Amino acid sequence: MNKTFAYSVGFLILAGLVLFSMTYTVRFNEVAVRTTFGKTSTASVMSEPGIHFRFPLFADRVTTYDTRVQLSETPLVEVPTADGQSVVVRTFVMWKMDTDPEQVLRFASSYASERDADDALRSHLMTATKASLGRYSFDDLIGPDSRLAAAEQDIRRQLESVVSTQGIMPVTVGISQVQLPTKITKAVLSRMQATRTKLAETERTAGKAEARRIRGDANTIVENLQAFAEQRAEQIKGEAQ
Repeated sequence: MNKTFAYSVGFLILAGLVLFSMTYTVRFNEVAVRTTFGKTSTASVMSEPGIHFRFPLFADRVTTYDTRVQLSETPLVEVPTADGQSVVVRTFVMWKMDTDPEQVLRFASSYASERDADDALRSHLMTATKASLGRYSFDDLIGPDSRLAAAEQDIRRQLESVVSTQGIMPVTVGISQVQLPTKITKAVLSRMQATRTKLAETERTAGKAEARRIRGDANTIVENLQAFAEQRAEQIKGEAQ
């Protein structure tokens, strides 16, 4: 009796393990790729949430991918402009995995993992940034008539031409930060200091001229008052005689 019970429990545990190995779960924000004996097809891509069946043990391998929007960003990088100057920029891309079965398979064959896709996307984004911004002048990127919006569209087109065949869909591409290179920053600060010094000197010169004018006007008024007083005194003296 005890042996029969033990065998029954063992059989149930084994059956449970086999049954567990024959199922996998896809969450609402995931897509799964089932590889059977090393082969995949569009039929092996599952995007419907829930529990699904597969061949047990080593026959099937299931890999899941996150389909939510993700963010990749480049470090600050100095980019030469079309007029021989340079700017320091940081760009970003918000992207997600294309859930079309064929695109999912392309993503799976292009990248070993989502982390691998993120690293590759950063590299592609940096290349697209340099190629696109290199066609703009310094004033196009920094100034009152900035064309940053057009530059962002160019970066997006460059990026899409590379990743659109790898199962990645760029959602938003933008420039999050623009700075002047250190050498240009120092030159700009020097020019600003020289301009402020010149303006201050101009103001001081103008102030001195204004002070001289005011003193001259005051002296003229005093002299006129003195002349009038002397004339009036002489007039009064004459009337008294």
